[in-house]
Amino acid sequence: NQFNLTHTDIDSTSDAEDICFCDPHTTTSYGNCLHNVKDQHIYPGQALKINVALFGDGYFEAIIPLTDGTVGVYYNINLTLLDQTYIPNTCSLIEYTPKLNQTGYQSNLTIGYFSPSIMQTIKLNFIVKECPIGFRLDKSQGSCTCSQSLSRENVTCDINTLNIIHNGLLWIGTYHTSTPFNANATNPNACIINEDCLLYCSPNPVTFKLNDTHTQCVDNRGHRMCGSCTEGYSLLMGSNKCGQCHNNYTMIAWIALFAVMGVLLVVLLIALNLTVSVGTLNGLLFYANIVKLYEPVFSSKGALPVLSQVISWINLDFGFEICFYN
Repeated sequence: NQFNLTHTDIDSTSDAEDICFCDPHTTTSYGNCLHNVKDQHIYPGQALKINVALFGDGYFEAIIPLTDGTVGVYYNINLTLLDQTYIPNTCSLIEYTPKLNQTGYQSNLTIGYFSPSIMQTIKLNFIVKECPIGFRLDKSQGSCTCSQSLSRENVTCDINTLNIIHNGLLWIGTYHTSTPFNANATNPNACIINEDCLLYCSPNPVTFKLNDTHTQCVDNRGHRMCGSCTEGYSLLMGSNKCGQCHNNYTMIAWIALFAVMGVLLVVLLIALNLTVSVGTLNGLLFYANIVKLYEPVFSSKGALPVLSQVISWINLDFGFEICFYN
């Protein structure tokens, strides 16, 4: 005869008697335990993440079943309790962020289940890496924080995501923006620029990584201080914006139009006696250039379209965006 347990308040497993690493997709019994896991590589401030499972004594089952319990993280030398968490009767993820005050070494922690009669432990090895570019080790926090070259008001650094966050109108990046590198690369001698950027940088809060600084720019601009167009874009005539140009025969029509308008402009200057010797033209062009250059600072984007058009004409600019050729 087979005995079936039907009362929902009675647990069919005992307290935990063993612990092991596990795979949440495959570990359903003790036979599926992982006895070896790869060493984890972390930066100071990042969390160690590991899947573990507890197994008990199945009173009414032939196999060793999963059970629940409290798992502790212990300092390896004297088994000082650092953290503990309850896990259900499944392969569960536990996280622990060690406080580290040095880098470039290998260490380990003990993960275990302790009871008055049982002590079962497993060891987790991990390697502490040097802080990546843009970060430094803050020994008081035991974590990688913003490096000295990035430290300023309203700039924060997240070592878990490697993101840098600021409030806008600021450009942060490496000097050699054309040299690709991984965001997790380490180089304590990297030259980092951290400057105010009023013309082509986003005025809104920005989240980015040091190997992808284009996010800080607007109007399809990028590179150092947002000073040029990103790949695939060209500077639009009559604007500081960058756009995608279509290489077709309309370019010939635009050149013909500008040639005619150039002749008409010369005739207009002669008719109005706006010559260099008079001086009026020099002053007009000087002030128009100043206003045009700092237009993004003087007024918000697109706030004064009519005035902007007039200033463009005075500045001998046609005032509308056009792209000749990529």
